[in-house]
Amino acid sequence: MNSVYVGNGKVLSSTVWGGRLLAPGFDLSIMPVLATHGVFEIQLTKYLINTVKPGNVVFDIGANIGYFTVLMGLLVQRPGRVVAYEPSPGIFNFLWDNIFINYTNEHTTVVNAAVHDHVGEVSLFQTNKFTGNSSVLEPDEQYFSYFRHDEEVTQIKIPCEPLDNYLHSFEKIDLIKIDVEGAELHVLNGMTNLLHNRKVTQVVFEFNKMRMGDQWRALLDKLLYYRDVYKVTFHILNNEGQPIICDIVDLLQQNSIVENIVMMFPYA
Repeated sequence: MNSVYVGNGKVLSSTVWGGRLLAPGFDLSIMPVLATHGVFEIQLTKYLINTVKPGNVVFDIGANIGYFTVLMGLLVQRPGRVVAYEPSPGIFNFLWDNIFINYTNEHTTVVNAAVHDHVGEVSLFQTNKFTGNSSVLEPDEQYFSYFRHDEEVTQIKIPCEPLDNYLHSFEKIDLIKIDVEGAELHVLNGMTNLLHNRKVTQVVFEFNKMRMGDQWRALLDKLLYYRDVYKVTFHILNNEGQPIICDIVDLLQQNSIVENIVMMFPYA
């Protein structure tokens, strides 16, 4: 058995890579998959296991309960560093607990805020059943036509800050994983100085055209700018978690959702 109900609305699951994770029992996004299979987003899981090394500095933007935060914490070990952001206060409590029950707390920093393009406050729209779908972008009619069961959305104000705040914190950031349900453009806009100063080696992000709306075209323009100016290459992950180079224009124009796009910069 991969999981057990431990009371107080919490399910404890063991993962195939040796972690232990608490998840809210009411969640319909991550918890059912994790509880039954012990793994979530298997291609990205394999990619991170093959890519993240001891001593690396990595960021998890949109950490949720900490599945990838804990995995990367176990991979980087000390003196590596993990910085994880999760804006939802309730889910952040699970992230915090999961860092401690896996003993990665000494080299992991967790922040209860959204990553954006400015310092301030933004609205967070918390989806109460599919907790992994919470976003700073308000769900529209198309969202509710697909997630009919997610009837209640709670709007709260949360702090936000850009990743450029870390410009002088680390000599290099080896990997940034972004999963913010359509708000990826805001995150990228807030790391302009990091990229300009060649601080980042690679970025892994999700593309969700339904959540982004018309913003997806602006995202494509920014990615093309990265390609032309920073000479980045774009990759998708195969079933074994191996990166396969792709044409970013065709990929975004022909697909509504791409779970993981890897953007690699030509410097290590």
